[in-house]
Amino acid sequence: MLPSALALALLLAGAPDEPTHLIAVQERVPFAFLLNTPTGGVAKTSSSELIRFVTDTLRRDTSFAVQLLDGEVVKTCQGQLTCLVLAARRDYERDALLRPDGTPLPYREHVRRMSEGGPHYARYLLVLSNVSVPDRPDRMTASLVDTDLALAIFHEADRSRAEWEEWVETRISTAAMPKGTLREDVGSDSEAAQFIERVVRREYQPLFAASGHWQPYGDVDLATRVDGLEVLLDGQSVGSTQGGLTRLTKLLPGTRAISLRHPEFATLDTTVTVRRGETTTVPLEPIRLEGTGSEGLRSAVFYTGLVSAVVGVGALVFAAVRQDGDVRTVCFDGPCPSGRFQTLGYDPGVAFSAAEDVNPSGLLVAPLGAALLSTGAAFSLGTLLFEDASPWRSVLVGVVAGGAVYGLGAALH
Repeated sequence: MLPSALALALLLAGAPDEPTHLIAVQERVPFAFLLNTPTGGVAKTSSSELIRFVTDTLRRDTSFAVQLLDGEVVKTCQGQLTCLVLAARRDYERDALLRPDGTPLPYREHVRRMSEGGPHYARYLLVLSNVSVPDRPDRMTASLVDTDLALAIFHEADRSRAEWEEWVETRISTAAMPKGTLREDVGSDSEAAQFIERVVRREYQPLFAASGHWQPYGDVDLATRVDGLEVLLDGQSVGSTQGGLTRLTKLLPGTRAISLRHPEFATLDTTVTVRRGETTTVPLEPIRLEGTGSEGLRSAVFYTGLVSAVVGVGALVFAAVRQDGDVRTVCFDGPCPSGRFQTLGYDPGVAFSAAEDVNPSGLLVAPLGAALLSTGAAFSLGTLLFEDASPWRSVLVGVVAGGAVYGLGAALH
């Protein structure tokens, strides 16, 4: 049997351009979205359509997953940016970032803690306001708040100074809203969609790109001959392999831990660097555990296939050498038996005694040889190329192939 590494190399060399199996991971991070309709009147574009426009645009071009804030937040916060940001960032607790003497740790300490395996948080908050005006287009505004910058201002503000809360509000509106407030009059669904498209793709795209959220994904191809290996990405199960190439799609960039698990194989752990817009191929060849599966049966099927193929070739050579082209069968008193292939009873010497047929009925040598060769090839190649838990698929394919070849020969005889 070929070594496993050589067999895997042959598999990769003949692999198609497209992977045989896709696992769509589609990793996303939260994006806070608040829709404000202050007048409560009937707008030119419904709230549900505006939510859909924002969701579809961000899903197409970014790694964001929209999290819609409850409309009650508008009433509670009454337009205060600090209140809106705190509503979007439930992960932040100022008391957890205070030293024993009551002074605050830098806000970046919270960011560091969150990056060490904590849940993703909404780095951005989009506030979209749609004011309906009778007999005129709606007045639509969009404001994007960088919640990390806003919380850093709030967290480290000097609470001993007078009117510190008003100071925080002013600082957030100037330092944490890099694009300010964008405005446009919209009179239809299409105009609303165009406004949102322009805001995201033209105004916010540089910000999202700088923070790694604009069209960020990369792919990883796992090359293995084994079916059914559980794939874990950073400890989370995302699917299972199929023999050949298994592609993990829409992964966020960075160093990622990948593990393959199966009861009959040793766990295989590796790391891979995912790069934006690239596909990285990782050859993986798990090691079968001793005493598991049906390795003995696989070996038996493989070598049985080799023997069958050798016997089949011998039968084909025997049929070719045995053929006597000088013998012709002529019958004067009835139908004359004939056939394309020799049987095991073929004997051109009996033609002179007329004791029996030169080629009586029986097993057909050449079709039998071809059938044994087909069966043997399926047995051996199947167990070599496919690391299944059992070799019964190769056995079934070999038996069917051999039977089909012999049956075709008998039909042509």
